[in-house]
Amino acid sequence: MRASSPAPAPGNSSPPARARAGTRTANFVLAVVAVTAVALGTAPESSARPDAVLVIGDSLEVGTGPFLRSELGPIPLTIDARESRPSSAGVSALSDRLRPDHTIVVFDLGVNDDPSQPASLARNLAVVRGIVGDRCLIVATLSRPPLNGVTIAGSNAVVRAFVDQTPRALLFDWQAAAASNPALLGPDRVHLGPGGYAARAALLAREIEACREAAAPARPGRGQSRERTGRPAPRQRRRPRISPVFSRLMNLAPVKAMVSYTQSAMDRMESATWDLAQAVSPRPPEPKLGELTSKSGRLRSRGQADPH
Repeated sequence: MRASSPAPAPGNSSPPARARAGTRTANFVLAVVAVTAVALGTAPESSARPDAVLVIGDSLEVGTGPFLRSELGPIPLTIDARESRPSSAGVSALSDRLRPDHTIVVFDLGVNDDPSQPASLARNLAVVRGIVGDRCLIVATLSRPPLNGVTIAGSNAVVRAFVDQTPRALLFDWQAAAASNPALLGPDRVHLGPGGYAARAALLAREIEACREAAAPARPGRGQSRERTGRPAPRQRRRPRISPVFSRLMNLAPVKAMVSYTQSAMDRMESATWDLAQAVSPRPPEPKLGELTSKSGRLRSRGQADPH
């Protein structure tokens, strides 16, 4: 009679069982790595980087930006904000920073423009529309005291008319929000305190969410031609077809969380790299409001000759 082999000690798996468990674990890890690599490297940008947001702004966005990041959470967000930036400089920044995966663009500029020259803002917004193409575009109204006796009303009329005439544009009515709650504003009636910037970020996040909830964004247009902007339009990539299996994998919560976290880190690294490049080789300083004056003391826009 053959003696039976001793049973494995409690808590210890047999070698074949341990091998099978190790194989399953390894296969799972490889699957997660493979799906993540595909999502970050070869998947269509609309799947790997949903609703990436680009914000171009001035000192108001310098203050709003950190709170906006908290409001948007894992949504990929790129912020390019500089103090005293006029809308003309923002057009150049938009052309430089826009990527094909940016489906939502916020153009939060104009308060540093000459309020007596609203036609200049209108021209800059028209160029912005050409660069952005069919993306969802959010444009802010402006709030500031009169300059040399000229109010901001003409510039706000330009912004509202632009949004009315642009199919995929939304209005971020900061002027109305500031007028209804003056306590948000600081002593200069332009900038805000921490509480004001947090409230401004929450309002802007609502408009961004409205873009996301709208119909699926059309493929971004080709943008403005080189003759009008001085730069080639952002190159659009072909979007490969997505298999149903890949779509189901991408909708798994762990995979979506991993992709969102990785992309958020990549966006922050890109912003830090851009700031470092500007520090090493900076552009000429952007003009401050009120510094471009004619000999008569009136504010003039860049390139406008003195009236003589």
